[in-house]
Amino acid sequence: MAPRKGTINNPNGRPVGSRNNISEHDESMIDIEKYDGEKIVYVIRCNDRYKIGRTKNIITRVAGFIGQIPYKIELIHIIASKDYFIIEKGLHRMYKDKQIHYEGFLLDDNDIENIKSIKGIKDFSKILFGTVVNNNK
Repeated sequence: MAPRKGTINNPNGRPVGSRNNISEHDESMIDIEKYDGEKIVYVIRCNDRYKIGRTKNIITRVAGFIGQIPYKIELIHIIASKDYFIIEKGLHRMYKDKQIHYEGFLLDDNDIENIKSIKGIKDFSKILFGTVVNNNK
């Protein structure tokens, strides 16, 4: 059975949401299409909890959350980077003391401001190490 136009399916082919549901769900989601297909780290808030994750398909990922979570979710920050795996794992380590399950965290406003200042691996290494790490060597 072919999916309806605009429907997003999970890997098993079952519909989980739609592109329309994403922008209707929260204004913070409106510009995510420009990141579709890129390697990104994302931070999503649901109530007082935050999810730090990574994906190559943000639209399908967010639509999946909307289809699974009965509460409003808000996209807090996106970091598009070829180093998305390193950044995501680093953020998990950085906030390990605030981790409530694998990718779920209880973060405060200061934590969120630090994360929002990260645009790529150089910003991340400044926060983590106080200096820029050159990963091209």
